Amino acid sequence: MFYALIKIRFKQLVREFSGLGIFRFLFFIGLMAFLGAMVFSVLGKTPHKFFVSGIVILLVLGIHIQRRDRVFVKILTLHPFKVYFAEYLLLSLPLVLSLACFHEWLVIIGFIFGLIIISFIDYSPKSITRNNRLIDLIPSASFEWKAGIRKVYWPIIIIWLAGILGSFLVGVVPVSIVVITFIIIGFYQDNESVAILISQESGAKLFLWKKIGSLQFQFTILLLPLLVLFFVFHPQIWYIPVIEYVVFSFVFIYTVLLKYAFYVPGVKTNINQTLAAFGPVSILLPLLLPLVLLLSVKFYFNAKSNLKIYLDDYN
Repeated sequence: MFYALIKIRFKQLVREFSGLGIFRFLFFIGLMAFLGAMVFSVLGKTPHKFFVSGIVILLVLGIHIQRRDRVFVKILTLHPFKVYFAEYLLLSLPLVLSLACFHEWLVIIGFIFGLIIISFIDYSPKSITRNNRLIDLIPSASFEWKAGIRKVYWPIIIIWLAGILGSFLVGVVPVSIVVITFIIIGFYQDNESVAILISQESGAKLFLWKKIGSLQFQFTILLLPLLVLFFVFHPQIWYIPVIEYVVFSFVFIYTVLLKYAFYVPGVKTNINQTLAAFGPVSILLPLLLPLVLLLSVKFYFNAKSNLKIYLDDYN
């Protein structure tokens, strides 16, 4: 039964990856390779190995507390902690192998002991509303952010906090910004209803610029602490997150214009996967950025024409 559960997890993982599409899958692989190389380069240093191990333990703890299959696992096996431990060990295997390359055996033992403790924890937080103060601060017009934050509240908080706590490491803030950007792009996959669209009482041109402006403002507020800390700890290479910020701003413009160029009220955006992937992939392949800029100009006029059908009274 134990091996059957592991096999189920593997099939679930394959299904999730197949749903990403080829471009998003390549983006994910590239991001993981970059992150893995960065982590591997610092694991041999005394303070960093403890920090990285601690962050992974906290991430595993967050996954364990939030998982919803406890009853299912308990029905299938008399020893659910063995399933949890095996899953978390497999998930952490790249870190364990990397630590082994540096002969950090005591750190590995401590890390595995932490996984064992987590595997025995049988606690689930009480169901709480997602309408907390953070979400209340988001303007009503930014429904994408409200809906998106509700779905990925804890992941984005954990990534943001990891960026804050690890800002003294040169690569943590840039990687955190990339991951947060990729999450935010996912907020713009669903189309609002016509009622929400016309509630802003704006013509097509003004509506598009307001939507781009609000996205950029919220993104800036979210990243500001990360940028400030990076400037404090790494003033000699201050330009790295600034370049990221500028590039990702163009990607956001592309994302918004693409959405409304193909806007259909109240349904999931029906966009060609290649066009949808150009924005995220250009984050890792800057050579695609000129193409993204040219397509943004095209989609601006397409979006204006498409929205005039619904916002004609305000033009």
